[in-house]
Amino acid sequence: MKIGFSEIDITPIMPTDLGGYNSVGRWTNDVNDNLKAFVLVFDNLTYKGCIINLDLIWISNSFSYMIKNEIEKICGIKPNKIIIAATHTHSSPQIIETASYYGSIDKEYENSLMKNILSCVKQALLKLHNCKIKVRISESEELPIIKRNTLGFDFIKMKKSFFSSPDDDYKFDDEIISIGIYNESAEIIAILINLAVHPVFHNKNYISSDFIGVLRHYINKKFNTKYVFFLQGFCGDIRPDYRAFNMRSVKNFIRYGKLKKSFSSEIIEEENEFCKLLASKIKLPKNIELINDQQYSSSSCKAIIKNFNPYVENSFKIDDHSQIIIHRLDFNDKISFICVNGEIFSEFSLRLKSIAKKNKKIFIPLGYSNGMFGYIPDFRSIKTANSYEYNSWKNFSQDGPLTLKAIKTVNDIFDTIC
Repeated sequence: MKIGFSEIDITPIMPTDLGGYNSVGRWTNDVNDNLKAFVLVFDNLTYKGCIINLDLIWISNSFSYMIKNEIEKICGIKPNKIIIAATHTHSSPQIIETASYYGSIDKEYENSLMKNILSCVKQALLKLHNCKIKVRISESEELPIIKRNTLGFDFIKMKKSFFSSPDDDYKFDDEIISIGIYNESAEIIAILINLAVHPVFHNKNYISSDFIGVLRHYINKKFNTKYVFFLQGFCGDIRPDYRAFNMRSVKNFIRYGKLKKSFSSEIIEEENEFCKLLASKIKLPKNIELINDQQYSSSSCKAIIKNFNPYVENSFKIDDHSQIIIHRLDFNDKISFICVNGEIFSEFSLRLKSIAKKNKKIFIPLGYSNGMFGYIPDFRSIKTANSYEYNSWKNFSQDGPLTLKAIKTVNDIFDTIC
């Protein structure tokens, strides 16, 4: 297999409005750390493919559609062989017009982002060289991550309210998938990390990649590699467990019921603590041997896109903001990326990995990829009809909440393409 890499800074020109945290008008002139775009182009002997990793909260269906078509025109890579995956940092510009509830759109930034991505893809194509791949799957035990319950009794407001309280009763996908990419001298040149957890350590008004930039620093130091991709999983209901850190306020103490140390700590301390622990759990096989390309790829590799509009029968226009897009792209004959353009819940990830285990494959679930539909909750949240995610359809200019039929269709598509 041949693989090439490139990266580029995508930090916006100040001032800019930030997406995330259900608020409009988070204008800032400050940068905590720069935003990055990483590009991987591969040739697996069956086709050329591309993975674009952006330090953004999300991108729109239409923006994804435009970029993919431009890449095909300029670089010859087919749109169904391209993944555009956002890390979901809540301290970045948001570029979805239909999600104006989360911040305003900067068209100049959108245009410059497209140019930067195209430039990055062209550079990666020029750097294709023979590589080998090793994968390690590890559990994130002791890593402070929780499944959240967004409806509970708020003792401050003395009523039921939406907030991210811990939900300790339900299992979620806590796997860390690490893909090491090595050159012919068995030197590691890139790491792809897949984990589902919300990047929500930073809620102040400044640009930041959130914990992902700090994690890259630790991974660069640990493995001495330049390219670190953070491929966000299905983290719609997964976030850091603040009970494990120094709590920052009496409000959190009341809500979460635990105060480990002091509630006056700075968020940077918590973020570093989290990233150090996460970096310690990212491991790769020690013994790397050259393996013939034919053992890594075959004519069985697939690139499949299925999409549907849950509000309109027989509507399949892929750049429509109401389309749910599910995309399978095979890296080789063992590893497949399963991408969804939404804030999708962890239960779907567990389902995918159950299918993968039966088929003796590795499925890597990616949320916030190839666009953004909105929240895609699981059956439990749909049935209760009382969660923030269930009621967030207005924030993404959709026609109504998702139905049980729509969630069943998502599962049916997973069964079909996997």
